Amino acid sequence: MRYQMNDNLVLRGSYSTSFREPSLSQLSTSLVSLQGLQDFNADGTRNGSTAFIRVAVAHNPELEPETSTNTNLGAIWTPNDQTSLSVDYWSIDYENVITIENAQGKIIADPTDPDIKRISGTLVGVTTEYQNAENVEAEGIDIEGSYSFDTAWGEASVGFNTARILGYEIPNGSGGMKDVVGLFNHDNFARSMPETKSVISAKLSNGDHNFAAYIRMISDYETTRALDALATSRGFSQDIDSFTTLDLRYSYDMEVSGYDVKLSAGINNATDEEAPIVYDAANFSYDPKHHDPRGQMVFLGIKVTM
Repeated sequence: MRYQMNDNLVLRGSYSTSFREPSLSQLSTSLVSLQGLQDFNADGTRNGSTAFIRVAVAHNPELEPETSTNTNLGAIWTPNDQTSLSVDYWSIDYENVITIENAQGKIIADPTDPDIKRISGTLVGVTTEYQNAENVEAEGIDIEGSYSFDTAWGEASVGFNTARILGYEIPNGSGGMKDVVGLFNHDNFARSMPETKSVISAKLSNGDHNFAAYIRMISDYETTRALDALATSRGFSQDIDSFTTLDLRYSYDMEVSGYDVKLSAGINNATDEEAPIVYDAANFSYDPKHHDPRGQMVFLGIKVTM
């Protein structure tokens, strides 16, 4: 639904439902991998140190389709030809979400579970399976704005976009719900989830020359995994720092023998920021879902359009 209130303001909204069938692999194929896991005793104390353990993901022929109800409400404000601002609120209510049991969460919940294998008291394997979670409720807000103007050096524009997750509630295993926004989520099926991601951009075009700069920002979050003495001695904590990087781009458009050619060059993470460290048991590492540990990178490119 779209409603033009006046020349400068548009309201929009949508409501929909969807479903997703389980895949053939989820229904009939099992997988095996290694994961960094911490074993626990029945009284909640640690059993040994973290190690890479065999984790089997069993197929589940009883999986049901995943369904969702999706709602979106938003507005677009354009006071003039140079300025635009949009705000959108979204919510998704999932039922029977198809997930994989979390191996670490399974150990924490019940170390005596028969799916947890030990030899002489040492953890050697965990069997998990695909399952339908009860339900997941997610909501957030997206904001985007831009402003363009002329300069002595060419056409310029500045802009920003921000995505903020207001809530992501999953079953807590005790009949209630738990909001996992702002957490690394090492012990459940949700992915790591910083609350806010933002990008600020600046662009300048002068004929065939194009320049751009992007500031990318990811908010801080935390892990609830307990730290051992070794992790503490290496400077790890449960806090995962915010991460801000600067990317620079330049491109030049030209025609060669009737073909359109674009030459490009740039620097990703121009200030060579280090990715925040994340303690994830045996993985003294970083979060690849949100952070790039490669530091400053220079690139060159060419694109030919026939």
